[in-house]
Amino acid sequence: SAPLLMQALEKYLFRKRIADADSTYQRILRLDPNNSMTLAEQAMRKMARFEENYTLDYAKAADYSKQMAERFPNSPSVGGAVDGVFKTLLRAGRSREWSDWICLLLEKNPQAGSMHRAAAMTALHNGLRSPCFAQAARTASRLNVGKPAFMDSIAVILEGDSPNKP
Repeated sequence: SAPLLMQALEKYLFRKRIADADSTYQRILRLDPNNSMTLAEQAMRKMARFEENYTLDYAKAADYSKQMAERFPNSPSVGGAVDGVFKTLLRAGRSREWSDWICLLLEKNPQAGSMHRAAAMTALHNGLRSPCFAQAARTASRLNVGKPAFMDSIAVILEGDSPNKP
């Protein structure tokens, strides 16, 4: 069953049995291809955390988080994936890639309000400015994700020049 596979995945990761973990991860994705049981995204998060915290392979951790956001843009936890991609790319010394990736993803998913809000908030917290991030805040506001007046204020801030360029 899928819940048992999740437990097995955790044990394999804890024991660093990578081949077994990868096989179990693939089985979970096949069992929940549309994330209807939220198992696919849980498995992706577990794999990302393992790569980030145990193998210290930040690029691979970013790839798992990217995969989650790209496959399930309307997931309740997409915000964590968007922010996770930035943080792991930053740790890998590749944070500049995040802007291009997220702006393209936002363009492909104009109704994914939580994703737009997460992109705007991640940009704000990390001193990134661009019209893409301002538009993300406005889209979140329009979709009633976050308080509209707050998101509109953030949009104004995000239009300016970047004080910090990672």
